[in-house]
Amino acid sequence: MFYIKKYYKIFIFNLLLFLTLILIISFIQRKQKLFVWEARLIIEQNKRNSTENLLDYLYPTKEDEPTYQKVLDYIINTYTIKKFIISNNYNFKILQKEPKSMLIKEIHFYKPFNVGVYDFKTNTKNENYYIVSNVDGYVKIKFLDYDVAVREFLSKLNLKVTNSSEFIKSKNLPQFSPNMIYISFKSKEEYEGEIFKSFINFLFEENLAQKRETYSKLKTLISNQIDYYNREIENIDEKIKNVKLEIDNNPNFAGYIVNQIFLTQMEIQNLSNYLNNSKTIILTSDSIINEYLNKIRLLEDSIKVLSLRYGQESSEYKFLQMIIDSLKSNIRNVIKKRIIYLTEKLKVLKEQELEIKGASDYVINLENELSKLNAQRQSLMEMLSLLNKKLNEIEMEEVSMKNDFKLFQISEKPIIESKLKSLPRNIMFSILFSIFFSLLLIFLNEYLKNTLRSLEEVQVKLNVKNVFEIPYVDNLEDMPFNICISRNYEKIFNGSYALESFRILVLKSIINQKFNLIGITSSVQGEGKSFITLNVSSILCMMKYKVILIDADLRRKSLTHYFQLHHSKGLSNFIYTDYRDLILKLDENLFFIPAGNEFIDPLSVFINQKFNNFLTFLSNEFNFVLLDLPPIIGISESSVISEYLGGIIFIIKYDETPIDKILHSFELINKEKIIAYVLNGVRGEKSYYEYYYYRTKSKTYI
Repeated sequence: MFYIKKYYKIFIFNLLLFLTLILIISFIQRKQKLFVWEARLIIEQNKRNSTENLLDYLYPTKEDEPTYQKVLDYIINTYTIKKFIISNNYNFKILQKEPKSMLIKEIHFYKPFNVGVYDFKTNTKNENYYIVSNVDGYVKIKFLDYDVAVREFLSKLNLKVTNSSEFIKSKNLPQFSPNMIYISFKSKEEYEGEIFKSFINFLFEENLAQKRETYSKLKTLISNQIDYYNREIENIDEKIKNVKLEIDNNPNFAGYIVNQIFLTQMEIQNLSNYLNNSKTIILTSDSIINEYLNKIRLLEDSIKVLSLRYGQESSEYKFLQMIIDSLKSNIRNVIKKRIIYLTEKLKVLKEQELEIKGASDYVINLENELSKLNAQRQSLMEMLSLLNKKLNEIEMEEVSMKNDFKLFQISEKPIIESKLKSLPRNIMFSILFSIFFSLLLIFLNEYLKNTLRSLEEVQVKLNVKNVFEIPYVDNLEDMPFNICISRNYEKIFNGSYALESFRILVLKSIINQKFNLIGITSSVQGEGKSFITLNVSSILCMMKYKVILIDADLRRKSLTHYFQLHHSKGLSNFIYTDYRDLILKLDENLFFIPAGNEFIDPLSVFINQKFNNFLTFLSNEFNFVLLDLPPIIGISESSVISEYLGGIIFIIKYDETPIDKILHSFELINKEKIIAYVLNGVRGEKSYYEYYYYRTKSKTYI
């Protein structure tokens, strides 16, 4: 509302100005007439049994693009128009007519003319041209460069897809649902209607020509691919033959050796088990052991019969038992010798296994290669089959080739309309443009204000260095103080332009200083110095420095009110109170001294010698002591306090602080003590870093 009241005269003046201009333009447009020719083309529906649409080959476009758009983009484009203009010599426009009332009906040029201006006689046949007009006379014609002629032609051409169902219903035509292309051509000259009709005919001819060319290229491409795959299959067959021959020449003994080792180990284990337990069944290929086992088995069957017939005390039973025991003793000796033999054999087999391992690996590699070659050959055969199928489809399509569209309707006579489309629309446009122009003037006026809006302006207009910027803050949760208190350090990794701006300010202007007593002030009130003080101290705290924050603005007490410590002792009480009793702990490394609850003259606090002692005590106790100072102009305390401090951070409000106020502030304090200038609340175009990280939620200022 403030800006509307301030600049309402600009709005009214511009509105009247543009309304007057648009009415004059509309009157001129109403006098001018345009000839309009129309044509409607129907895109043929693509009815094929094949699951694949060959239009995807003919007109490669986006995946979700409809069929009519593929045809539209491919057939009716700048290349087609340029070819039409070149083939028909339509790269011209009429500059002048004699007499001026002459109406041109037709123009035909039988040869191309060089770019330039020519005079032609009408109604006289010539071997190079023929111009038909309602009266005899002369015309001055300018021949254009072909690219310029294409742009001229496109400026008169309008192309869109219409709702065919509604059009058909309005004409009482049979119902069907093709896609209909509406083409219109507007010109001030009636003779250009013949050019438009020639263009429509040319589209049909060019459509078939392009399809023939495309089919030819596709067939050539696929044929070349088929030849390539056939050659690849021949090469693979030759490789398979060579690999098989190599395998035949390198038999694989590894399997036999491994099998022999397994059988030998199993037999040794079995024989050892028999020695430990004679009841174990023996599995061996040794004929002597097997013969012993058969004899023992027969004698054991016989001794069972004798035991039943004569008893175990009979001489026959004992004699046969003695023979069995003798055989078992002999077989154990044979088994021991067999185990020694098998152990030696196993040793030899393992040595042989090591010797033929290399040859075996080579054969295995050959077999793997053979498997890969067979799989590759199978893939190539499948691809070859698909290509042959596609080639057959394209050949069949080429035989039945026809236009992708057909003519549904074309104007025999032009429609005559005024260049004035809509007076209400023009008036609305003038109103909007007047508002825009007024806002532009207001913006330029505001831009020329005597304020600072960039780091460069601060450096140049104030002739200072060490300038930093803090952006306009929207997200309270991302501010250093809230991160420090909540210990949500994950936000540091996510980052924000505002957060990183504070970190850069601390790193560049505070960390490497030889002093630790730092005040933060500004020229006038409301520039965000308390906000800067609070967040700078939080950055230092997160960097593990022991920091104390002092609310030295005893008049406004911004930080004290922020922490709701109105009734707590503080700076105004330090003369009669133990220093340590004034210090409040906000976080592990962050401490605070409020303004205090004693109402005294602020200046009397700071000119007291004890204040210097107080600052010395804090300087020794903490890594950094940050004072939120009062503004400089109109308040005397800042110039007094600054004498005790090692450095000052000077705050400038973006696009608000007048430059003359800032320069006046420099006269009231020792400018040499200013270690950094901070442009606070910067708005405007965000940097890449800010776009990537910065998220906005709600504005906050202290």
